Amino acid sequence: SLGIITVDQSPPVISVQPNDTVKILCRASRDIGDDMSLHQLKPGQAPKQLIYYSTYKMPASLGIITVDQSPPVISVQPHNTVNILCRASRDIGDDMELYQLKPGQAPKHLIHDSTSRRSGVPDRFSASLGIITVDQSPPVISVQPHDTVKILCRASQDIGSDMELYQLKPGQAPKLLIYDGTSRRSGVPDRFSASLGIITVDQSPSVISVQPHETVKILCRASEDIGNDMELYQLKPGQAPKLIIHDSNSRVSGVPERFSGTLTGALTTFTITGVQLEDEAEYHCQQTETLPLTQ
Repeated sequence: SLGIITVDQSPPVISVQPNDTVKILCRASRDIGDDMSLHQLKPGQAPKQLIYYSTYKMPASLGIITVDQSPPVISVQPHNTVNILCRASRDIGDDMELYQLKPGQAPKHLIHDSTSRRSGVPDRFSASLGIITVDQSPPVISVQPHDTVKILCRASQDIGSDMELYQLKPGQAPKLLIYDGTSRRSGVPDRFSASLGIITVDQSPSVISVQPHETVKILCRASEDIGNDMELYQLKPGQAPKLIIHDSNSRVSGVPERFSGTLTGALTTFTITGVQLEDEAEYHCQQTETLPLTQ
């Protein structure tokens, strides 16, 4: 066949303000090394070459795709569920694979094309393409002049500070108010502000002194409602952290039933009924509602 190389350029149209930064992504249908040029076209003028060989004339860079995998280390118990998040530095469609590495063995290919298991791989391994959704609340707000309004925006996965706020009025183009999570656009009144909502966990008491057979309560309060996404870990010197309770009230297999948990709104109470000498340790709460996981 005749090998015609096609180029996919995105986005096709960009609406920006002066002093904004613009990124134009150009992907060839096959590897062309650095043989990419950028031309500027203005009505009534000849095309103007701005960049050649991908990087010359103007600042540009070759698009090496990077992959961010999180969490880097996971400590789990048998029968737990593990989620591994893999984010490419740009859109790669379903071109992501998962390999398993064990000492002294060749890498084992588990999943290809983002969601397809290799033949012979157990069906406990699965994958999905992570289209990011945003939950905005409340959907409607009724306020009076001079009231304070809070709009909560939660992404379905960790997106860092990549959240924007637009204002829409009938018959007008959308107006960008906030970008990069917290930055106001030039000219936007300072009554508009934003903050990144990292969930914090308040654990109390910080130190507990008890006698054997007494009852201990550890209170763990999240800064917002996280449902039952709270865990309790036990830490002893020289040992890996031990997960005691997950989902606020579910004991890990093998954990004595003197350990329990109850949930009331954003407050999880972990209880050790009849403390034993072997229970002497540090205990830490951790929320698992959103990344980053916090204690």
